[in-house]
Amino acid sequence: MAKGVIRSDLSHFYEGTASLVIDHYYFTVRYGELSFEPPIKSGVYANPISGEVEEGRILGYVKRTNYRIPMLHFEMYSGEGKGPLTVRSNKPTQRRHDLIDPTAWLVEWSKVPACRAEPASLSLFGKAR
Repeated sequence: MAKGVIRSDLSHFYEGTASLVIDHYYFTVRYGELSFEPPIKSGVYANPISGEVEEGRILGYVKRTNYRIPMLHFEMYSGEGKGPLTVRSNKPTQRRHDLIDPTAWLVEWSKVPACRAEPASLSLFGKAR
């Protein structure tokens, strides 16, 4: 993913997993269903002074939930909204109004050779724990 700044450090997300929010300058992403295991502790994946994250840095590991299927929960926001990303009153998604469908972005990124991970690895996020 692109260079960015940690906007919200690790917090509890779902079924014992963590989430991490990074402002990637042109958009904001909440990465969810992550493990609390290293390298996802403060200062390990980011510059401890500025909170900056470099492109290509491992942010953490996907964690298995009770469903036993490891997956990365990926929420992308335009950045136009303010406040918390989870808004229980916004049905049906319960997310802030600037939540966007990341499909077009993901398709474009998949065309860039540097963005493609090897099939056996999850180079952006490491292997499932």
